[in-house]
Amino acid sequence: MKTCQLLLLGCLLAGALALPSTLQSKDPRKPPPEDKKPPPEEKKPEPEENNRGPEGKKPPPEKRKPAPKGDTGVPSPRSDALSCGSHVVAEGSTAVIESPNYPSNYPNDEDCVYTLTTDTGKDLELSCEAFDLESHSQCRYDWLRVNGIKYCGSSGPSTVAAPQLDIDFHSDYSVVRSGYRCTVTVVEPTVVPAGSQLSCGRSRLALGQHTITDGDGDYSNDVDCYYQLYADQAGDQLSVTCSQFDVESHSSCAYDWLSLNGNKFCGSNGPSSVAAIDQMAIHWHTDYSVVRSGFVCAVTVGEASPPTTTAAPPPPADNCACGNVNRASRIVGGVETEANEYPWQAGLVSTGDNRTWCGGTVINSRYVLTAAHCTAGTSAGSIQVLLREHLINQDDGEIRFNIAQIKNHPNYNSGTNANDFSLLKLATAIIFPADNKIAPACLPTASNDFVGADAIVTGFGTTSPDGPQATTLREVTVPVISNSACQSAYSDYSITSNMLCAGLLGTGGKDSCQGDSGGPLVSLENNRYSLIGVVSWGIGCADPNYPGVYARVTDALSWISANAADGEYCSDPAAN
Repeated sequence: MKTCQLLLLGCLLAGALALPSTLQSKDPRKPPPEDKKPPPEEKKPEPEENNRGPEGKKPPPEKRKPAPKGDTGVPSPRSDALSCGSHVVAEGSTAVIESPNYPSNYPNDEDCVYTLTTDTGKDLELSCEAFDLESHSQCRYDWLRVNGIKYCGSSGPSTVAAPQLDIDFHSDYSVVRSGYRCTVTVVEPTVVPAGSQLSCGRSRLALGQHTITDGDGDYSNDVDCYYQLYADQAGDQLSVTCSQFDVESHSSCAYDWLSLNGNKFCGSNGPSSVAAIDQMAIHWHTDYSVVRSGFVCAVTVGEASPPTTTAAPPPPADNCACGNVNRASRIVGGVETEANEYPWQAGLVSTGDNRTWCGGTVINSRYVLTAAHCTAGTSAGSIQVLLREHLINQDDGEIRFNIAQIKNHPNYNSGTNANDFSLLKLATAIIFPADNKIAPACLPTASNDFVGADAIVTGFGTTSPDGPQATTLREVTVPVISNSACQSAYSDYSITSNMLCAGLLGTGGKDSCQGDSGGPLVSLENNRYSLIGVVSWGIGCADPNYPGVYARVTDALSWISANAADGEYCSDPAAN
């Protein structure tokens, strides 16, 4: 039997290799709604692993039947509802968002992303008059996510207000409901003074200390309380420390928890000096059984302290070069990488967490390039970037960076995966070390299509379709193929000029996989590695009939140059 060298050298089950392709399901069977948990005196079952952050390698765009003439084939909003995309809400106007086909049931396999802003300097307030989505305790099936917090079932957002609303609606492959209808208006921001005890919901906080608590005595069962906290002044820091903390214990905090920007706390180990810039999302959840005394936490708003640094090397532009690997003599491809071998590799994690769910590439001192489908609908305060990472969930010298801003490509289309690019602006600049353990990849030559070139894709994703996540950074080498050959393989989909394909057509066995999304595809150019692709989508992993599809970096060079200009680039001798 042929050995399968997936990225990342994981081998598929022998039985799966022998099955006809028509019998190999791309998606795992969806589990039934949560089973009723046993009574409190019994040991509770281990839950399924929590899905953190955006899903891994994105599946192919939805395949639609040809629409009748004059019909786009896509459910359209009613005339008063906004379409998916970016909108500016004017003073005195009311915007409406609603699920496709509302008030009839929404369809399966829908994704709609809204970015709502206002140029008034005020807040946007969202409230939902109707809300009915498929239910799940962690909203894993269908959801409406508002500024990083998911809502499902009949528990929609009551009132959410912020200067910008990042909203995404998702439905999976089964079960539909009547959906949602929500209104957005421009409102004057209300600042909560220091010394206040905060209620569930949105609060804009003045400088000073505030309090959150579950209340007096033991807390209640079946509680979900969402806090969306914002500093009144942009750039100020929010920090949470709990003086009292006693919450039902579990190894992964699956039963009762207090989560801060996606990082869960339970048992007696509460948050201590957990900080974020500008905003913080807090979720207090209890299940149907077992109670404890709960928590009392201080939320302090203060001016962000400048980062402390040790003696710094000269400025990045004077002492670094792009595209150099850290490699001993060995054969490249299909194996675990050496530690920090590809120094531009980045990992995206939920704030405070250690397990990556998407990758990225350092391109200069302030920016990491990743995939828009990793960041759409996500707030900057809810994710962090890990650099110099090699061993997952182990302290091996990785460095954590906060995100100051997310810049998704303006022409990103979640339906077709076109322009699947996102720039993450780091809150602090990278100081590139002399040992080259953190360094950027070079940007490619605009005129080079790289067809026929060998390219290396790296990531922390799964080692087989729907398999376990890798525990170390892994790599595989794949050839770049022409877009025409790729289009022939993906005859039911559109391979656009802003996409690049790489893989072994007719052979398979090597590919990126779930969890590698946003990560780098690099190729040697003038003896330096240039970033030529961003892991985007594909059918399965390492399928001989379907190569991996990447966002083509040469097609986005002008956008990257314009939006990452405040970062310092390392030297590229080939450009001199």
